[in-house]
Amino acid sequence: MAPRSNSSTLMAICPFLGPTVPITIWIHELYPQMAPIVYINLSDSAYPIYENHPFSDSSGLTISPYLKNWQFSKCDLSGLVRNLIRLFSHSHPFYYSDNSPIGSHPSMVSKTEAIDRLAGMIYTDAAAIGARNEEEIENLSRIQVELKKRGEDVVDLVRELERERESLKERTMELCDEGDRVLSWLKVYDDVGFGFPVEDAFGCLDRKSEIMVECLAGDLALEDLMFALDEAVEKGVLGFGDYMKKVRVLAREQFLHRAKMIPLEPLLPILREYKNDHNQLDTVK
Repeated sequence: MAPRSNSSTLMAICPFLGPTVPITIWIHELYPQMAPIVYINLSDSAYPIYENHPFSDSSGLTISPYLKNWQFSKCDLSGLVRNLIRLFSHSHPFYYSDNSPIGSHPSMVSKTEAIDRLAGMIYTDAAAIGARNEEEIENLSRIQVELKKRGEDVVDLVRELERERESLKERTMELCDEGDRVLSWLKVYDDVGFGFPVEDAFGCLDRKSEIMVECLAGDLALEDLMFALDEAVEKGVLGFGDYMKKVRVLAREQFLHRAKMIPLEPLLPILREYKNDHNQLDTVK
């Protein structure tokens, strides 16, 4: 709501440094009990107001400590004008190109002027600190989001590892049970005695399984033989020409064994697992 007033005064403030500041002082109808209102006349000035000026906003409204602490017995218009001159000399409201340093004038040395300077410096420092704090908060917010995302990734990874650990634990228990059954079987028949080769105690269920086992055994035997040839070449026991001839013959035989296993695809997963176990045993040896 606009203040009620019955008079206004147009005047120009001349700071010690910088351009003249045209102002309007509105006298309240309850003056001198109520403080007057001060506006900078932007229409009469060719300079813009500083965006973060400590005492004047973009509309030109000026509020100084002198006006905030207005007292009927101690404050008047002449004191207000002197205060505005000191205030604008210390912190000019207009943005103008003048690099000359702002000095101190003997007439400015007073308690009120010191308060004005202190208020201006506090406002400037607070604005700078606020800008730095906002930037730091934004950076910390981005770091917080990134850390939260990494934490979720770590939690997912831990859960995946936990599931894998449980799966391996179950598989280990199954293998232990199967091993215990085999050991129990061997103990029983070791005491009784077979009376025939141990290999004859294991048989295939049908002709397909028998063919698959024979082909797989031939395949593994040929791989072992080719591996032995590789070691012989590395040690210089076998020449490279003889090595190539033997490898061609063995590879042809291995191809025939694997070709016979193609029609028996349903049994391949079981035999592949057996083959992997065989390779792991060779690696351990």
